[in-house]
Amino acid sequence: MEIEKLATAAITTYISKTDCLSPFINEGDKEPFWDGNIYIYKDRQKRKEDFIGKISVQVKGKYAAKFTNKPSQKYHVDISDLKSYSLCGTIYFVVFIDNNMDTHIYYNLFYPIDIKRILSRVGRQKGTNIEFNKLPPHSDITPILLNFSDNCDKQISFAKQPNFKVLNIEDITNSQQTVEINVTHSDNCISNIVDYILSNDVFLYTKAPLQGYPDIPIDKVFIQKIGKTINETVTINNILFYENFTIQRTKKQTILTFGDCIVFDIYDLDKCKLNINLNGNIVNQITALNFIIELSVNLKLKLGDYEFCLGRDNNIDVDKCKKQLSYLQNIRYVLNALDVRETLNIDYDKFNNEFKSALEILIKVIVYKQPYNNNKWNNVQRVKMQIFDIYLPLIFIKGKKGESDRFINELTQSTDITLHYKSGKVVSAPQCILLEQEDFELISSQYYDWVLHSLTNNGTDEVLIDRINMILLSILLAYDITEKKGLLDLAIHLSEWLLENGNNIPLEIRQINNIQAKKRNYPLDDSEVKILKSIASNREEAETLTAVYLLLDDIEKAKHYYKLIRDKKNYKKYPIYAFMNKKNSFC
Repeated sequence: MEIEKLATAAITTYISKTDCLSPFINEGDKEPFWDGNIYIYKDRQKRKEDFIGKISVQVKGKYAAKFTNKPSQKYHVDISDLKSYSLCGTIYFVVFIDNNMDTHIYYNLFYPIDIKRILSRVGRQKGTNIEFNKLPPHSDITPILLNFSDNCDKQISFAKQPNFKVLNIEDITNSQQTVEINVTHSDNCISNIVDYILSNDVFLYTKAPLQGYPDIPIDKVFIQKIGKTINETVTINNILFYENFTIQRTKKQTILTFGDCIVFDIYDLDKCKLNINLNGNIVNQITALNFIIELSVNLKLKLGDYEFCLGRDNNIDVDKCKKQLSYLQNIRYVLNALDVRETLNIDYDKFNNEFKSALEILIKVIVYKQPYNNNKWNNVQRVKMQIFDIYLPLIFIKGKKGESDRFINELTQSTDITLHYKSGKVVSAPQCILLEQEDFELISSQYYDWVLHSLTNNGTDEVLIDRINMILLSILLAYDITEKKGLLDLAIHLSEWLLENGNNIPLEIRQINNIQAKKRNYPLDDSEVKILKSIASNREEAETLTAVYLLLDDIEKAKHYYKLIRDKKNYKKYPIYAFMNKKNSFC
């Protein structure tokens, strides 16, 4: 049995079945490294003027009495052969011949850059085992070899450079360089080109740093999905639902995505599956449910000018969608009534009883105007509610004389707040005067500017200043827990305002609070150190001196004065205690 002749005959027969390829393969294997070439033409006429290029071919035959038909097979390739292929690339065929004299063809496309990578890996080995794939039907091989020829031409100049290093795709991604895929196909149909990309390995390239130089090869990848955003409207019965949509292609299906919640999986013209996955913000979910309900009635939608029909055997549970839509609309009504500025994101996997209970109460009172009775609540009660990522510090007001119960959002809605002197004097105050440390840990950063503006634009009455100073300390304590930079910025601005306007608070206290806020952000400057040393030389209180030396990082003196503080338990509640060195704990 002449193995090599059977092998080359099998390859010649296979290539001869194609329209645009011609095999010129030697049966005698006379060349030291190659067995011939495959010529590529523009069309089936194969005229000289239609010649595109040629690919070097290596054919190996192997008798395999107990051949197992698998998608891929390992084959040992000599390193000396690979080095010869490295300049121009080669298609390498391995033909397995079984006991029945049947041939089974496997192949590998040795790109110049691939070979360079293999050679850098094998070291001084004389050969290496390489994976070979089963040859596809002859109708599919032409675009594969056409692109192989193109990529080899692009890589030749780089393979010749001894200092060229194969780029790492992760490094390219991290540096956010533009990556391109160049695909050639004998058929210019976009659908066929996409099918090719999704069925074959393709090479990625990045632009050279200098214009006019060839693109730089990165790596060979297998792309599983291709997608694009289409800026066309999505309408049902002339009702606009979405301004655009995305279309994605995989090897098995086409995927249409509308918004964050709706996906159509299209497998062929007769098979389409609708998937509804409610997630993201409440506005998107309401839009999606309205879309689904309208679609269940009309059974068709328009993508721009193209009409897309849905069969009656769809999987839409209309009653369930309507029930969920009503619930979400009630939640949105509550949020609007409370003037909530954040967008509510609903994650149903984290929809715990606390969130459900809070919404149940708010919907009952605000939407349905029903009274809410809780024997633990006063007629005017401050209530803290958390609904997913939205924190609501609310004031509940029990309705009198037929009036409805109501809730007021302390962050956005005005209500009368007054502070009282023992003498009976009454001072108006902003409602954010009620906020505490826990509130600052939880409220959104978009309210920080409002808090600062409200606290610093209501006068400088003694009672108000004392309360603002306590709020400053609460903000610092909240920052030490959350480390939200916006909170620290708020504390610094507020401490600076108090430094200028809080005259009823001792200057030294205002200075310490201002400096301790800043010290959380950066080291003290000379002027701040000078202020602290001045305070240390003029004050005798252990509490004040402990704070000063903590800020000066003088642990020994801070420890000395801390021991003199009578109420250490209370002192630990102040934000200055955050500067205590844990290695020198003060017990």
